[in-house]
Amino acid sequence: MKTVRWIVVAAGGALLLAWMSGVVGFHYTRVVDDEPLQNPVEVIGVVENQLYLSDLRVIKLQTGSHEQLLEAITQSAYQVDIQGTEPYVTLYARTNRWVCGTPWAQPIRIPLIPETVYRNRREMIGYGEFVEQK
Repeated sequence: MKTVRWIVVAAGGALLLAWMSGVVGFHYTRVVDDEPLQNPVEVIGVVENQLYLSDLRVIKLQTGSHEQLLEAITQSAYQVDIQGTEPYVTLYARTNRWVCGTPWAQPIRIPLIPETVYRNRREMIGYGEFVEQK
């Protein structure tokens, strides 16, 4: 019985040492294509720094360039999340990103702990305020 105990302790110690040195990993990636927007609102137009929404509201952006905004909204299929209290809000969109497997690249991987990674993740694209339509 003592021999079995010593074998288990030695194997556990070797596994712990291998994990601490980065040879063995217990995490694995679970890639999800789209991180959902929480309350998506459709965008019907972008003119300079103003965003026209399908519910007829207009947001004047305080940050970012027109090109960056248009690219982010196009990647997000013309949908944005709006958070905050009126008149000042923060805008979020789904942006396309590349998933790198390097953090999970150990020579020996025992897949016990999943880590969810979003390919298209929800990111802040700017902040602004609602304006009255003229």
